Amino acid sequence: MGRPKGYQRDEVIEAAMHLFWQRGYFDVSTRDLCEAMGINMNSLYAEFGSKEALFAAAIEHYEQHMVPYYIGALEAPGASIETVRQVLESFPAYADTDDFVPGCLITNSATARAPTPQASQLSTARYVERLTAGYLHALSNSFDGRRKDLVAAARLLTTTTLGLFVMLRAQTNRDVLHDSVTTALFQLEHTLDP
Repeated sequence: MGRPKGYQRDEVIEAAMHLFWQRGYFDVSTRDLCEAMGINMNSLYAEFGSKEALFAAAIEHYEQHMVPYYIGALEAPGASIETVRQVLESFPAYADTDDFVPGCLITNSATARAPTPQASQLSTARYVERLTAGYLHALSNSFDGRRKDLVAAARLLTTTTLGLFVMLRAQTNRDVLHDSVTTALFQLEHTLDP
């Protein structure tokens, strides 16, 4: 019987997730990961097998714990156009802090295509699908019929959200983010209002 682990799997994945999120897959070494997670190299490889597998676990952790933080309100039963507004308007506020805002781990990994194109494509596809479904749900609760228009609007909102995350990571001026959100909401409401 082996020695018990001196760490909790979820805690080390959380630490790895934050490091990948801040610096990206390619700018994080296994030594950096071990230091951040508080484990040694042997434990990292015994638990995950590879840096790529650890990254996949970090992405899964992000999907389970961080995505609901950002967009969970869109998936709630009573989500509406007001929920869409609140979600979108929350993004410029992140740019008000003096701290570096890492954007979105999934969006970051898609732009860096990390660690492999296929892994990035799969996580991005799941995220786009979930984000679009959330927006569609909220819009459907506010606007009757016109399913085709609502799907197109949900896709536009998804694209806008991903763009906002890229701009946050690039430390774009808050006014640029605010203007983007204001314009997207204006277009949305004028397109969907009868």
